[in-house]
Amino acid sequence: MTSPLHPWQQKTERRLVLLETLVEFLIHDGVRAEPRGFNGQQGRQALFRELARVCDFRVLVETGTYIGDTAGWLAREFKLPVWTSEVEPNFVTVAQKRFRHLPNLQISESDARTFLDVLIATGAAKAGAFFYLDAHWGTDAPLVTELSLIARRCTEFVVMVDDFEVPGDDGYSFDDYGGVRLVAADYAKTFGELGLVAYSPTLPSEHETGARRGCVVLCREDMTARLDGLEFLRRWFP
Repeated sequence: MTSPLHPWQQKTERRLVLLETLVEFLIHDGVRAEPRGFNGQQGRQALFRELARVCDFRVLVETGTYIGDTAGWLAREFKLPVWTSEVEPNFVTVAQKRFRHLPNLQISESDARTFLDVLIATGAAKAGAFFYLDAHWGTDAPLVTELSLIARRCTEFVVMVDDFEVPGDDGYSFDDYGGVRLVAADYAKTFGELGLVAYSPTLPSEHETGARRGCVVLCREDMTARLDGLEFLRRWFP
């Protein structure tokens, strides 16, 4: 679990991440290793492959592109339309340069809430979509609005929220910025109000690779028959 950060620490951390990323990109002349989807977590990648197998997604949507590792991995591995948004323009530029060779990947510079509102309104992600929500940083917490847009306007969807607590497994880290904590107790009421069922990964954190960040997978009742029997998921709400 990460320690809560003061606002000035959050701002400094964000600028340092940006500078380190851009310097690394320049040093390597824009060439980076192959994208490591889902924080380089092989267990999470296996979980998504299982979801894709039973859910027959038509489009993959991400908020919080960063420099495109997960979006690039999804576009390369699954050949489906991938839409992703990032509010930091320099990260958008890096991601676009890295993955300009992937025609099925569309990268937008946009706030996550505006991006989802527009994308759903066009019909591109209204049905059969997978949503990967990773736009939270510091005190900016768009998650409730993102979930509301999806749950109230989309059908046959699955949502995965990155950096979320895995109840009962403290080895998975999650976001905790003081006032913003991605923990089960703080979001169960929201899930219930939106008619969402919540699942956590079954893989113990000590067997995971990469960053070992937690996540929660969400769907409505009409999708639970596909998710309830999956090896890599367990239901914890309701």
